[in-house]
Amino acid sequence: MTYTKDKFKNRFRTILQSTGLFSPVRFLYYLPGTIVGFLRYHFLKKKKFVLILSTMRSGSTLFKALLSNAPDIEQIPEAFFQIQNNKYYTYNRFSQLSSNEIVILKEPSHYPTFQSYPQFPNVEFKSLTLVRNPLDTVISLRKMNKELGINMTDEELLNYWLTTTENLLKLKDRENNMTVVYEDLVTRPKQITKAVFQFIGSAQQDGVDSYSKPKKYEWEWKKDDGGEIIKSLKVQNIKKDYSNEGQLIELISTNKKILDIMKKFNIPNIWKETTQA
Repeated sequence: MTYTKDKFKNRFRTILQSTGLFSPVRFLYYLPGTIVGFLRYHFLKKKKFVLILSTMRSGSTLFKALLSNAPDIEQIPEAFFQIQNNKYYTYNRFSQLSSNEIVILKEPSHYPTFQSYPQFPNVEFKSLTLVRNPLDTVISLRKMNKELGINMTDEELLNYWLTTTENLLKLKDRENNMTVVYEDLVTRPKQITKAVFQFIGSAQQDGVDSYSKPKKYEWEWKKDDGGEIIKSLKVQNIKKDYSNEGQLIELISTNKKILDIMKKFNIPNIWKETTQA
């Protein structure tokens, strides 16, 4: 019988559990990384880990690219940070992602696991909560889904946004967390990034509004933003036409939970501002 990679892993895990070998095999598997992590942690210069928390299509690729202007931050691909393992193994794994002093880990909430997002790793870190208005988020999610062949209704996409953003709201006042609103980032990029650099302890003192392409990988859907705007290499505050989005706007504007969470995060009501303008 042929198994996919995930099926094989699950089958192997089941066999180990049934024979009582799962715990010792797991211990031996992670032991080398744990030892190296112990040595890195105690005998080398400590690294700083920063987690970017967001829904998909909230501007996290842009945000990460802007932060990589700092001399002590490297632009790396989206990295899985919801690792449930011991401190030293996790420290070693994150340290290997970049040789720089500060490692920015971007992993937005994904469809299969958004209800439990985020789960934090067992290691010291700071977090940057990035939130964006639901109208632009859903419109952008539609585009991404079309590229990836995913079929979801606007109601489902709004539920994804609401659930994830409610989870992020619980972290708003968490120690070592800073909240960034996407609309503020694109209207006042230098001011916002300057505050972020200071918060995460970067050597970069001035804010920025432009960025460079990644040197070691390409932006693409599933891993980062694969659209054309990100390739402009400069923050874009684009005015949009929502005249064909009456149904989606109605879904948002009549949902008290969405309006309440927008108010708590100070997320601007984009469609009203556009209409008034």
